[in-house]
Amino acid sequence: MVRTFPKMVDVAGVFFTALAVYAVLGAQLFNNDHIPENPYGYQSNNDNYNNVGHAALAMYIFTTTEVSGVLGVKANGCASRC
Repeated sequence: MVRTFPKMVDVAGVFFTALAVYAVLGAQLFNNDHIPENPYGYQSNNDNYNNVGHAALAMYIFTTTEVSGVLGVKANGCASRC
């Protein structure tokens, strides 16, 4: 147990470094500043990428939960029409 702790810290460091990089990238690309006013009813107040904290939380949820449940994909690989 004691010998594996430094390796677990290394893996966690790589995970959180990648998480931070993609959170900053998502916040820069998908925040409300880049979305024009939409006459078709899009509401940007529910976006997860308005700041780096929200983007990091969204990335953490996507990497630690079952993505098929989050995205609405069934177990056989198709959406609701199957």
